[in-house]
Amino acid sequence: LAAPDGIKYLSDRFTGESFQVKITNSDGVSDEDSRKMSRRLSGNLHVLPRGYVLQAYPADFLMELNEAGKLKGKLKTIASKLSEEDNPVLMIAKFKE
Repeated sequence: LAAPDGIKYLSDRFTGESFQVKITNSDGVSDEDSRKMSRRLSGNLHVLPRGYVLQAYPADFLMELNEAGKLKGKLKTIASKLSEEDNPVLMIAKFKE
């Protein structure tokens, strides 16, 4: 879950508790950078397997981070081929246990 200020929360479906979390992509997208994104994938809840999270990175957002030299790895390769008209890049990640 994300609040209007971009802070992310994780909800424990068994206890009902919510926790503030920071999600950092090892290819260079920091939690601080992702909070700057103003667009969201949609207002709907997405059904993912337990322990997974979905993040959508708008093309122009990734292009900006790449131009600033913040990206590395696969994400840098993907961002170098994007144009502002491209669809968002979707990342599905599994939480470490």
